[in-house]
Amino acid sequence: MEETKQVGKGILYGLIAIFSAMLLTSLAVSLLLTATSLEESSFNWLITAVSFLYLSADSYLAGKGRKEDG
Repeated sequence: MEETKQVGKGILYGLIAIFSAMLLTSLAVSLLLTATSLEESSFNWLITAVSFLYLSADSYLAGKGRKEDG
């Protein structure tokens, strides 16, 4: 039963982390696109790199919430 709680806690931490990171990144990119003359095509590689970074951080945080490797 304790194992189930740890798994649920790890998933919850991971979901909260990834959704908050996605929300902040979306807000920052949208503000940059509206406030400057940048176009969406100039962000392709940056968005891909940041997405992989967030995915790695999410698995780390989920593993840390379970007290195991991510």
